[in-house]
Amino acid sequence: MFKWLKNKLTKSMTNEMVGCMNQTINFCDNYLNGEFDITEVFKEPNIQLRMLINQINSEAKAIKMDINDDWSEITFEDKELVLKLNKDCRRIWTNEMGEKLSSFDQKFLKSR
Repeated sequence: MFKWLKNKLTKSMTNEMVGCMNQTINFCDNYLNGEFDITEVFKEPNIQLRMLINQINSEAKAIKMDINDDWSEITFEDKELVLKLNKDCRRIWTNEMGEKLSSFDQKFLKSR
């Protein structure tokens, strides 16, 4: 009787994980490819921030490669990591770059 509900929740969670992963990778790729005008935010290159974003990007892409787009096999630990990486990108967007949190979802679409 509740199988349909379980399937619906699983599909919803999967879609959210895929969205978070794509959003994280989109943010990192945009930053690393120099698609932001960060000269107003940083007067000189922020090497530590670039290294952090590169690490986030590497971890996100490694998870994506490991699961090979079979999100039904993603582990709980990987789900937590995907959410943490997305949260870190949002924190960088607001705290380091001075952008509004509400603009993050608009700028970095969850599809890819």
